[in-house]
Amino acid sequence: LDKVFILGKTFININNKYYQSLDSSNPENGFLKEYYIKEIKPEVHVISNKVLKPGEKKLMHKYYMYLNNTLTEINLKKKDILNVFNLKKEEIINFVKKNKLSYHNEEDVLKIYTFYNSLLIN
Repeated sequence: LDKVFILGKTFININNKYYQSLDSSNPENGFLKEYYIKEIKPEVHVISNKVLKPGEKKLMHKYYMYLNNTLTEINLKKKDILNVFNLKKEEIINFVKKNKLSYHNEEDVLKIYTFYNSLLIN
C-alpha cells in the first residue's frame, strides 16, 4: 500500500513506515508527521519492589520534510527549518516576519513550506 486514508487524513508509505501528509495539495512530498508510542516504565521501589508510579504509554510525534526523495527529520525550531529551506533562506525569514508566523507551530510551518514551494515554481 502506497497510501492510506483515515478520517480524512492521508498517510503515505516511505520505507515501510507510514507518515501523515500535512500538505493536502501535495501528499507525495512535503511536510510529514510520524506518530509513535513511547513507553514509560513503572517506577518501582528498590527494596520492597512496590510500584510507586505506574508505567504509561504516550502518543508522540516527529516531523519530517520529504524533498527530492530524501526524508529529513526536523524539529520545529527556526534553525532546523531554515536549514531545510536553505536555498531561499532570506525570503523565508522575511515571509515569517511579515506574516507573524512561528517556527514552533505546525500550521505555520506548513504555510512556510507552501510559500517555499511557490518560490521554487516561479
